[in-house]
Amino acid sequence: MFCPSRAQAQASVAGLVPDSTDMRYQTIDLNVTLKNMHLWRGFKVTNAALIAADLHYTTRNEHFSTGLWGGSGFTGEYKEFDYYASYSKGRFLLALWDINNFSSYPDANIFSYDRVGTSRTWQWPTR
Repeated sequence: MFCPSRAQAQASVAGLVPDSTDMRYQTIDLNVTLKNMHLWRGFKVTNAALIAADLHYTTRNEHFSTGLWGGSGFTGEYKEFDYYASYSKGRFLLALWDINNFSSYPDANIFSYDRVGTSRTWQWPTR
């Protein structure tokens, strides 16, 4: 099974270095991953090989972050697009993920919040 680590598959885009004292700070990261299948919390979402991408913004103090995540299987059976935001300070974390898996809802509208015909799942993670 081929599962590259985040570091192996990461490509950083538009890394901003405001001063020479902190060379690790990057405002925006773009991570692209090739996977032979997709697991989410131990649940097998698809057996198909897929490509996934994460475009992520983090503030310099790392308290606020936001981003977009998407994945698509090479066979067309799996498609997902998510957006998220979080604020953390110390042990406090407030995060919201809007998860849109289009696999069972091929004609779903990403901006429709109708309870009956939507593909979305909301998540409020805690520490």
